[in-house]
Amino acid sequence: MKIVNMFISIYELNKDGSKGKLIQEQPGNSFTEIMNFGFYGALSGGVAARKDTGGTSRNTVGALGDIAGASGADTRGLVVGTGTNAVTIADYALQTKIAHGISAGQLQYGSHTFIAPVTTGSNNDWYASRSFTNGSGGSITVNEIGIYYYASYYFLLERTKLASGYACADLAGFVLQYRFRVTV
Repeated sequence: MKIVNMFISIYELNKDGSKGKLIQEQPGNSFTEIMNFGFYGALSGGVAARKDTGGTSRNTVGALGDIAGASGADTRGLVVGTGTNAVTIADYALQTKIAHGISAGQLQYGSHTFIAPVTTGSNNDWYASRSFTNGSGGSITVNEIGIYYYASYYFLLERTKLASGYACADLAGFVLQYRFRVTV
């Protein structure tokens, strides 16, 4: 059995805020070592030392935490960035996270949507998605995506470098969706 595999999709954002046409998709599978430290702590109740998104080593006990970032929050949940460095196991933050806002180089972070796990055949899938809107006055190219979670501090759970950057035009938006699958 595979523990988890991921598939990442980017969709146009319709004017009503719904998910529109598929723009890009690719496998994710770029969990960081921080995910495994958190998994260890959650299952064993033991202390797991890991770097937070600011690079400070933190000793935390227990659960992985949650990724349900509120609308406007760029410190938790699905996050995007402009960085182009290759992904490494030791990554603790996006290389260059795009901040929430409407100034140059910023995107507006929407709220999260979650679809609970459903088993179909030998697969069990659940989904996390978040919308982003560009009101910065210029195009912004998203090259990296990730998941930040909170467990007393903020940590990077996953980072993926997109196969090709996605240029989000001014006054446009997109929906980032992760599919998590456990399969036999």
